[in-house]
Amino acid sequence: MPKLRYFRRNHYAWLKHLEIPKLNWVLITLTLSRDISIQDAWAYIGTWLSDFLRRFRVYLKKKYGIEQFLYFAVPEPHQDDYPHIHLLVSFPFVKVEQIHKWWKDTRTGKSLSAFQGVDVQFIGRDTEKIKAYLLKYLVKSHHKYWSFSISSDGQVRVRLSTLLMWYFRVRLFFMSRLLKRVALQTSQASLYGFVPISTLYRAYYKPLGIAFSEFYRCFYDCGALEKDGLLFSLSKVFRNMYS
Repeated sequence: MPKLRYFRRNHYAWLKHLEIPKLNWVLITLTLSRDISIQDAWAYIGTWLSDFLRRFRVYLKKKYGIEQFLYFAVPEPHQDDYPHIHLLVSFPFVKVEQIHKWWKDTRTGKSLSAFQGVDVQFIGRDTEKIKAYLLKYLVKSHHKYWSFSISSDGQVRVRLSTLLMWYFRVRLFFMSRLLKRVALQTSQASLYGFVPISTLYRAYYKPLGIAFSEFYRCFYDCGALEKDGLLFSLSKVFRNMYS
């Protein structure tokens, strides 16, 4: 595995040039109840975040007349491979209770976490500190995403969260259109919300001498989700989900 500094230098160098507005920024952490299945957690995490941001946007426009809504969000897996969201955003005062009410499943109307599962931390107006926070969570999440190990019998083992992020095309980060526009203008970089499987193969598995056909078969047809000592076929799990 590349060292963490590899990701800082090669994947997210554009953050150094990002002109972040000097506003009062807040870090919101959104977790998920473990009553939700891990497959549903990764399948709907993007939808839940989009719905949460939409509720936030409607509230700010209605109450404060705010049109521009700046945010940067990074999903990160816990040790048990469940996702949680780090959301860096700037907004006028909003009660934590209200923020928790917005963190819900639109389909069922149920909260996605207990009240303690929503944390709000004031960051301030220091733009360098803001960039440090972004870099910290992006690099951590990216490092976990690419992590793999090789067992004594030569089998390549990949994190459960990586398989689910790949299968459900979960973005490695989300950002508001305005902030993305600023990033592209200031860094002249191309930003990618998710990493194609072909890139994953060329960067990390091809050097191991693994044929692409074998890699693809393992990830799609013969991949497995390993949880608490139980092994589930990928195709079986997802077939059951959508049947």
